[in-house]
Amino acid sequence: MSVDSIYFPPEADAFRLRTRRFLSEHIAPRLDTWESERRIPRDVWKLFAGEALLGLHYPRTYGGRELPFFHSVAYLEELGRLGSGGFRGAMSVHSYMATAYLHLAGDHQQKLAHLKPAIEGDMIAALAITEPQAGSDVSSISCAARPTGDGYAIRDSVAEFVSRRVGG
Repeated sequence: MSVDSIYFPPEADAFRLRTRRFLSEHIAPRLDTWESERRIPRDVWKLFAGEALLGLHYPRTYGGRELPFFHSVAYLEELGRLGSGGFRGAMSVHSYMATAYLHLAGDHQQKLAHLKPAIEGDMIAALAITEPQAGSDVSSISCAARPTGDGYAIRDSVAEFVSRRVGG
């Protein structure tokens, strides 16, 4: 399959085909079960890591592949072809939202402790941001942090931090 685009070089097309084959063989047959159970088994992250799909754009230092942007586009499009918004959301939030904060703001030790295991499928990254008056509307969050010298102090609102460890 070749995408008629100047942005998708032959390597990206080959990557797309490998990704599509992997998803068809290993993921699509199990999606209905996962949807009905409302749960993605823990081993799926290791399966994706085995295919090097969890850190396409991240540095090799942390287990990533440093691939060009359009490999990520192809990957996300192929996830979309599965027809499961929940699964696509979980995999894309893990790889492109939750781990992005670690990559952009974490120091080297934090990246080794959290980003690398997320890329290797040993940790599942997620995002949970809320305040009592905002719910899931992130644009309504009014909490702010100010530097204190030792770190930061939260002011103007009460922030709720939600964390839950799932699996191993």
